[in-house]
Amino acid sequence: MVQLKKILVAFDGSKHGLKALDAAKKLAEDNHALLTVLYVHDDIYEKRMSISTTNTGDEFLYRDPGPLINDEPLEPVEERNVAIDKIPFQIISIAKTKLVGLDMVTYERLVGKPSDEIVNYAADNNIDVIVIGNRGIGALEKFVTGSVSNKVIKHAKCSVFIVK
Repeated sequence: MVQLKKILVAFDGSKHGLKALDAAKKLAEDNHALLTVLYVHDDIYEKRMSISTTNTGDEFLYRDPGPLINDEPLEPVEERNVAIDKIPFQIISIAKTKLVGLDMVTYERLVGKPSDEIVNYAADNNIDVIVIGNRGIGALEKFVTGSVSNKVIKHAKCSVFIVK
């Protein structure tokens, strides 16, 4: 088995992002690896955002109409709006809460096009694997521009682990 030393998880605060965070945490624990949580702030987040809580108590961010099941909006357990300038801090706070107890973890915030920033960060920091959710907050935009995860798969020089 390949020993992973540096793991990057691209985290946007979405429900799929939470799943990616869980998978990255497990990989980091199993490999005694450094885990870097990377949030990339893009202008798509300059729209109204809401925060909700899952039945298990995990917070996640979304834009209206929110998460969908069978093309119907999923009713959140709890909902509140997030000020635009607080979004990066809220996302990092969600990640820190999920990763309590993990020893080797760092948090990075970048501004730019998410796919480019993720790929460049991974290359510049000799990352062994990128962990990313197959959908993020901007799931509706993927039909116009293509998904971030697809672009990361196409351009990353390291392995990419897609979490559904």
